[in-house]
Amino acid sequence: MTQAKIVDIHRYYRVGGIDWGKLKANFDAVIISTGVGLNINPLLKEQVDGAVANGVPYMTYILPDVMAGALHGQMLNYLSLPGVMDGWTCLDIEAPRAGVRWMTASETLQCAWEIEEATTKKPLLYSRKTILDTWGTQSWMCNYKWWIAQYPYENWLLKRQYTGYDTFLVKYANAYPPAVVNAPYKSSVVLWQFSEKGTAQALCASAHTQDPHYPTGILECDLNISTVDKVDFLALLGATTPLPIPTLEARVTDLERRVSNLEMV
Repeated sequence: MTQAKIVDIHRYYRVGGIDWGKLKANFDAVIISTGVGLNINPLLKEQVDGAVANGVPYMTYILPDVMAGALHGQMLNYLSLPGVMDGWTCLDIEAPRAGVRWMTASETLQCAWEIEEATTKKPLLYSRKTILDTWGTQSWMCNYKWWIAQYPYENWLLKRQYTGYDTFLVKYANAYPPAVVNAPYKSSVVLWQFSEKGTAQALCASAHTQDPHYPTGILECDLNISTVDKVDFLALLGATTPLPIPTLEARVTDLERRVSNLEMV
């Protein structure tokens, strides 16, 4: 199985901060944050436009904030933002900041229903096993696809930056996040965020931005790997895989087959 490599550029709000040539060379898709609650990523349109212009499949996500007003209003706002209705959507289930709780199971399900009603497609759900365990057993969880964060470091001393996927895939190719191997929703996990320590300037970020306030590009990005085949994952984003251009040998063989069929008529 060939797995898709996806970068989450997170809340990176620096003008001209993404080097789309690098990103396209190193990743199969990009994940773009629309913001937290009603606080919108000011570079959302720039990032969505960059993905579209460079032919990079993308998805968006929102981190709801239970302290920022009605979740219904946050969902309506999310769905109105640039690029959201054109790609796959996602709900980020975690605490938006210190002292604020994450969404409950019922709140999450309600938000997911609202997104599905508007887009006709279930959103992806992002979280960690430790957060989901606080919900208890929820039968509906198996009806959604999951993006799970688990950074498989033995201790904090090993939180090094990753320059790519090779080292990680030696041990974890075709694997699910270890935390969910016994979870009832394991087979619904399609994406694993395995590091927040990707070397962004080597993989997807400009070393020097066009932002006068932040002239230096981002140093770290979140790295993800699909737990399903790349073609299947990109199809979830609405991307189509172009048919390969046939080789000269294949075209000659096809021509010979056609001639043979004509002679048999």
